Amino acid sequence: MEDTYESGGWFKPLPPALRDKILAVSTAKTFANGELIYSFGDHADASYVVMEGRVKICQLTTDGREFIIGLLDQFHCFGEQGVIDDSPRVNSAYALGTVRMLILPKSTLKRLRKDHHEIAEALLTFINYRLRTVLSHLNTLMFSPLQQQLAARLVLIARSNGKPIPNGIEIQAKLTQEELGKLTGASRQSINKELKELQKINLLEINNKKLTVLDMAGLEALSRDK
Repeated sequence: MEDTYESGGWFKPLPPALRDKILAVSTAKTFANGELIYSFGDHADASYVVMEGRVKICQLTTDGREFIIGLLDQFHCFGEQGVIDDSPRVNSAYALGTVRMLILPKSTLKRLRKDHHEIAEALLTFINYRLRTVLSHLNTLMFSPLQQQLAARLVLIARSNGKPIPNGIEIQAKLTQEELGKLTGASRQSINKELKELQKINLLEINNKKLTVLDMAGLEALSRDK
């Protein structure tokens, strides 16, 4: 089930006919690079599915620094929690590059949940999975050294956005050291140092700004190391 959610969203486990029905009643919209999709505190009036491109979910710290909560790629869903409980947005979402998305209005999702019990169950399971993921990340962020935090993030990104190649798993998204820093709350210089260390122990390869995980099992073990 976790593999399913790491490469998609709450609707992926649903029967194909029901998935098609959800997609059919959604509205397509394209966002330009850097365009705000929604902001912290906004009224939640829709949920989203990324069809092309990448979306940044982020939050500003009290001193004005940006902390990236997640980078969402094709078929990932977001924004459903506020739609379900009528709460305001707890983070902000921006397009990275040109992004094409499907938008499912709150009223439509409410009607679908009433008509199809499978949707309510899928949403409950997905939100529970996401909560466990966030709590696990917070635990790593608060109590683990930076190398372990970085390894954990790279494992998640490789699972959701990785392509198997002869020598490992190539991460398709172009991640800058600044972005990786914002994902872990570290400086670009600190990320640069840890990436070099991961290369030295043959867990990672960096070539033409692309990251390749050479040893997924080793990287996973490092991410869990205490």
